[in-house]
Amino acid sequence: MKRAKILVIEPSEMLLQGLQAMLRQSNTLDMVGHCSCIAQALPLLTRYKADIVLVNPTCFNQQDIIGIRSYFQEFPSLLLAALRYAYFPQNIINQFDCCIDIDDSINNIEFKINQACQNRNIIQSGDAANSELTKKEKEVLALIVKGKMNKEIAEELHLSIHTIISHRKNISKKTDIKSISGLTIYALLHNIIQKEDIL
Repeated sequence: MKRAKILVIEPSEMLLQGLQAMLRQSNTLDMVGHCSCIAQALPLLTRYKADIVLVNPTCFNQQDIIGIRSYFQEFPSLLLAALRYAYFPQNIINQFDCCIDIDDSINNIEFKINQACQNRNIIQSGDAANSELTKKEKEVLALIVKGKMNKEIAEELHLSIHTIISHRKNISKKTDIKSISGLTIYALLHNIIQKEDIL
């Protein structure tokens, strides 16, 4: 069985050592490298060909925390896991594929990462099934993630509310994403919007 390669981004040496000791017990996860900040991570991702990044969200500065995935856009299949040992707002946690809590056992860590991998595979297989958004659906999506309501979108695009509702259904079906936060991440990753558009 292939072991998933993990790169850890964590500034605390004590937490890093504890995490290394736990991951040595795993039959499915292999910690291939670590660094203390985001700037050091990109060359290591290329060198180690990591499958997963386990990152402390405090490594991102306040301005960039909204577009976490944009840091890793060169690695579209990379699974992002948050290493959480403090409170983070849900809109930040939602940008990660999974969240590893400081008190998780190795079994819980393996389970969470496995679930995230399965979810990611479902999303990717859905992408492959000819689920490209049309130009109009992308326009509607951009307005949805900017917080516009159906009526406002219809007025702005000169369409009926029924057409907007139909576009919204198609967007949800094609992306397999139902939440606004999930659609926001999708729109950012697919360059439908820029992070400045949602700030």
